Amino acid sequence: MTEKVYELNPVTAITAGAVGEPGHRVFYIQGRRLEATVTLVAEKAQVQLLAHGIYQLLAEVDDKYATVSHPTPAGSLDLELNFPLEPDFRVARLELGYDPETDLVVLVAHELVAEDPEADPGSRVEDRESSEVPSVAHLYATRSQMRAMADHALKVAAGGRPICALCGQPNDAQGHVCPRRNGHPPTPAAF
Repeated sequence: MTEKVYELNPVTAITAGAVGEPGHRVFYIQGRRLEATVTLVAEKAQVQLLAHGIYQLLAEVDDKYATVSHPTPAGSLDLELNFPLEPDFRVARLELGYDPETDLVVLVAHELVAEDPEADPGSRVEDRESSEVPSVAHLYATRSQMRAMADHALKVAAGGRPICALCGQPNDAQGHVCPRRNGHPPTPAAF
């Protein structure tokens, strides 16, 4: 069985976003080209790491290569998710690359595939027979599109629950059991 490959080269728009209430949000990465849309489900941490990876890659690319002027496609900086959201797959791993010939950044997303519960846990992955081959998506975008996506992704990720200053875990509206306080509520401030 062969893997399914989604390729948008180049995208007309690329974004990362979230849907739902803080603490129960689902994060998405979405690329569009004309009528084709690739929608991927990701974890919040994956979206944050992707944004930081984009900044790092662009810093290296900007130092090494001159910027090529690309005609800006209509809607190229449209950072809103297109609905309805029909995910093509859940992301296991993300990779970034750069093609100097086209001056495009490529985001490669690999599908998360559930392991066969009957497979021998000690066997190597290559030795297991799998009925499901992971899909992969290649989304090519300009430097400005990727930079805008990274900026937007970090804003979306920051819009979640407030973080406890002591343990770094998210606070719910009801608070949380902080391991640094051994589950005790904070001491009232002295006046």
